[in-house]
Amino acid sequence: MNFNFLKGKGFKYGSNAFVSVLIFLGILAVANFLSNKYRHRFDMTEGGVRSLSNETVGLLKEMKKDVKMVAFYRQNERSRIEPLLEDYAYHTKRVSYEIVDPDKNPARAKRYNIRQYRTTVLECGEREERVIAEDEKVLTNALIKVTRDREKVVYFLTGHGENELNGRDREGMGVAKDRIQELNYVVRDSFLLARTPVMPLDCSALVVAGPKKALFPAETDLIRAYLEGGGKALILLDPDVDSGLNEVLAAYQVKAGNDFVVDNSGIGGLFGLDASMPVATNYADHEITRKLKGTMTTFMLARSVSVATGPEAQGTEIVKTSDASWAESDLSAIRGMRGGGGQVAFDPAQDRRGPISLAVAVTAQPKTFAAAASDPGRSKTRLVVVGDSDFATNQFFKFQGNGDLFLNALSWLLEEEDLIAIRPRDPGFNPIYLTKQQGTLISYLALAVIPGLVFAAGIAVWWRRR
Repeated sequence: MNFNFLKGKGFKYGSNAFVSVLIFLGILAVANFLSNKYRHRFDMTEGGVRSLSNETVGLLKEMKKDVKMVAFYRQNERSRIEPLLEDYAYHTKRVSYEIVDPDKNPARAKRYNIRQYRTTVLECGEREERVIAEDEKVLTNALIKVTRDREKVVYFLTGHGENELNGRDREGMGVAKDRIQELNYVVRDSFLLARTPVMPLDCSALVVAGPKKALFPAETDLIRAYLEGGGKALILLDPDVDSGLNEVLAAYQVKAGNDFVVDNSGIGGLFGLDASMPVATNYADHEITRKLKGTMTTFMLARSVSVATGPEAQGTEIVKTSDASWAESDLSAIRGMRGGGGQVAFDPAQDRRGPISLAVAVTAQPKTFAAAASDPGRSKTRLVVVGDSDFATNQFFKFQGNGDLFLNALSWLLEEEDLIAIRPRDPGFNPIYLTKQQGTLISYLALAVIPGLVFAAGIAVWWRRR
């Protein structure tokens, strides 16, 4: 048999092409195998609108229970929910999903008592939650609820001029209440501690939001006993107000200053705020504020709040103002600043130069172990004190990181740090804030300097060619 064709150029080039195709197919096969075994996704959209929020991802990574999601969608509608369910399953092996067409599988629909298309059922052991939405927030909240061991109940103290929790005006806290309930916490408002001989056993956290009058001694005694038993409390204290809680706070090395903070950094001026409304960008490396870096929080007429770490409590000053601020000791100036005509100046003999602490977080061992043992949710005492209550009102809740600070503090108190993260922002909105001087400079550059340079260059070229 003649094998001379093997020496021909045709066979040589053909075999090289064949081997190249085999190598290329082999590379594709290996790449496909590796991509299936080691999956990773990239979201190139502005704002990451195609990705789950940090809040959801953190929750999924900390899950300790298996959850199955069963979505009842018709065949031509499954694309509405499948990408979202895939994202949940991508971040944890604890979540699995199945999409069932109720028209083709009526027995499954009957078993789950499905009465409406596009219903998703979440199963965790014997517990079950169902939602009718293709929305991450709704689905994540259902996931939290179905995996939560016990119901979290937040009590808001009233009777001392506190901010109205159900109020929808500027001074109310209706927005904050809505966001708390979105996290599937139960909210108890109109809580009159003076009528209660003991703190409710189901109180997971107590919120004291801006009292205008001092609490009665019997009320402070109840709060002291609650904290000593491993309770959790978020206390928002405005300046020039005697809350009656100084002794309770002192037991945890917390001091609310008899002052108010003045901020001359000029940052607030970008948003129309005066010096009596400090803007903070300096945060501690704490679970509450770790994800707030790069954002601003603003406060209206805030007082300083400091903490000293001792043998009984571990405290952290989590929010601080800039170096251009100070703690003003002359409280009579508040009325003048509220009217827009007040003037204050730093007095080194009486005032404290910034940075000034505006919020602290404290952890302590319970002092009455019997109370802590009766409720596993009270493993440690946790306390957050902020020197302002206005930041959580409807007027300021949505400003930059204000709402996140409030919700993160509450999640930390309830020992659900996996819920602490920056909430999703609107995609594609990246404003640039300029001062008046910067805007004027850019106008001159755009309208005079740059066109002038181009004109001068043209004249120079014309002159050389002339």
